[in-house]
Amino acid sequence: MEEEMKRMNLDNNWKLSSINRNYQLCRSYPVQFYLPAVCQDKTVSQSAGFRVRGRMPVLCWFNSNNGTFLMRSSQPKTGVNNYSEGDESVIMSARLCNKYNSTLVIYDARSFMAAGGNRLKGRGPEYMNRYRECKLIHLNIANIHAIRWSHDELLKLCQSNTDERWFSQLEGTQWLSHISRILHGAVRIARDISGSCVSVLVHCSDGWDRTPQLTSLTQIILDPYYRTFSGFKVLVEKEWLAFGHKFRDRLGNPSSPEERSPVFLQFLDCVWQIIRQFPDAFQYTGLYLVRLANTLTTGWFGTFLYNSNYERQRNAATVNTVSVWAYMDAIQDQCVNKTYNNNNNN
Repeated sequence: MEEEMKRMNLDNNWKLSSINRNYQLCRSYPVQFYLPAVCQDKTVSQSAGFRVRGRMPVLCWFNSNNGTFLMRSSQPKTGVNNYSEGDESVIMSARLCNKYNSTLVIYDARSFMAAGGNRLKGRGPEYMNRYRECKLIHLNIANIHAIRWSHDELLKLCQSNTDERWFSQLEGTQWLSHISRILHGAVRIARDISGSCVSVLVHCSDGWDRTPQLTSLTQIILDPYYRTFSGFKVLVEKEWLAFGHKFRDRLGNPSSPEERSPVFLQFLDCVWQIIRQFPDAFQYTGLYLVRLANTLTTGWFGTFLYNSNYERQRNAATVNTVSVWAYMDAIQDQCVNKTYNNNNNN
């Protein structure tokens, strides 16, 4: 994380915080992450207490050219009429880190109705009258249960022997509609950051499914480094592994079948769609994504066996298992894009 932020030329408005040492604040976050430099530990703890599962707003990408940035979190525990001055302080401190434009756009991956329904559970979207100079936008991206159904229907269709009304049946799975919504959301976020020069906070419900899809795709769009082999590896390690995407549950752990959902596979499909549109902008080909997708359920690599870095550390994954990147590095030469233009920074 520290090396990655140095690559981005992170300014001194931000600091590397160790408040989560020993995972005492949030077990699904890394032990260190970046926060506004003025934020005190007490304020950060209050924000964590107000965010679902302690997943407070943290920095994940920075643009040194104009000071804009991308943050991520989980939904707040707003309920019917709840608020946190600590959380509001973290958000205010973050938006003031951009000296050129203090506006912050909060992208909620859920629909307005879905987010509002969470208020009955003591959660929900932010009350925007509490967050000055902030704007809330809903992206209407489906939850893990809808994606699981869609993927199951897609598999049935691909395994069927009939060609009758095949494209109509494909449309009926809604898989491509879900892909389109995610890509639309990522493009919209990227345009806000690069075109409107405003900073962005992204969250869904828990902040470990739709959130990394959006933050990862946005960074691929904005930062050419993530379109290289080394950059894509860093992106997956940062946005998916370090910040606690539940690989163990999402890939179909028998103890929690209702948690199964191909969220990461869906992200890889989205990346493939971008490669198809801009083939010379990527160092890797679609084959690289296919090879990575094929490793997800093999059980050969410790990378995808657990839900968080906390679980990986507890089970000594780096000692007892092989990293998927050892395999991906070995087959890298087979996946080089011969039309890649490393001067393409768009």
